[in-house]
Amino acid sequence: MGSLKFLVLITVYSILTSCAANGPASDPIVRNLRWFSYINGDDLRGACVAGAVDTYRFIYNSQWHKQVRTYEIVVAQQPAATLTVQVFSPGSVINAYLDAMRGQAATLTASTALSSAELAQFRDKIATSGFGGPPPKGAWLRSDQFYWLGMGCENGQFRYNAWPIDPLQPETDLAALAFPALLMAHDATGAPMAQPHLLDLAPFDSVRARREGHMMLFRVQVGENGIRH
Repeated sequence: MGSLKFLVLITVYSILTSCAANGPASDPIVRNLRWFSYINGDDLRGACVAGAVDTYRFIYNSQWHKQVRTYEIVVAQQPAATLTVQVFSPGSVINAYLDAMRGQAATLTASTALSSAELAQFRDKIATSGFGGPPPKGAWLRSDQFYWLGMGCENGQFRYNAWPIDPLQPETDLAALAFPALLMAHDATGAPMAQPHLLDLAPFDSVRARREGHMMLFRVQVGENGIRH
C-alpha cells in the first residue's frame, strides 16, 4: 500500500472513531462530528452497568442555529453531585474559531456542586416530568424548533426521554416541565435561556436534513430508548 493511501485511511479512521461521543466537547468541529452520538447518549449507555455511578445528561435545543444548552450531572459521595453546564451557538465553525482567536468564548462552561438535597430535588423534578416513563416514540425533533432531551444511567439502567413542543397536547408543553427552572437556578454560565414557544415552521417533508439559506437544518426521530439512526 502506498504511503498516500495509508495516510488517507488513517485520516478516515480517525474521523470515524472521533464520531463516538465521550462527554461534552467544547471544540465546534469535534462537537458537530459527535453530536448525534452525544444526543443518543452512546457514551452513557456503554458505561451504564451494575455498580456504575449515576449520571444524567439533559439537553435544551433552543433552535440549533441560535443556542443549545447541555447539563451533565455526575453523582458522587462528596459533594453529592457535580453539574457541568455548556452553552453554545452551533452556527459557523469558522466564526467560532475566529471568536476564540479574539479571546471570545464560543462555548460557555461552568461547573457547580449539588448537595444531597438538591440532587434529590432534581430527581424528583425529572420524575414529575416523566423521565422514567416511555419516550414519545416516533416524534420528530427539529433543529429549528424547541425541545428538551434527557438521558441517564440510574442504578445501572439507562433511561431516555424527549420533550418536544406539541400544540395538540398542551400538558406536555415545555413551559410545564418541572426541571428546567431548577437547572437554571444552578446554571453559572450567566447566559440567559430563551423561553420555549411554538414556531410556525414549514413542513420538513420526508427528508432528515436540508439547507435553508446559510443554515443546515436537520431532524431526528425518537425511538424506544434513544434516537433512531
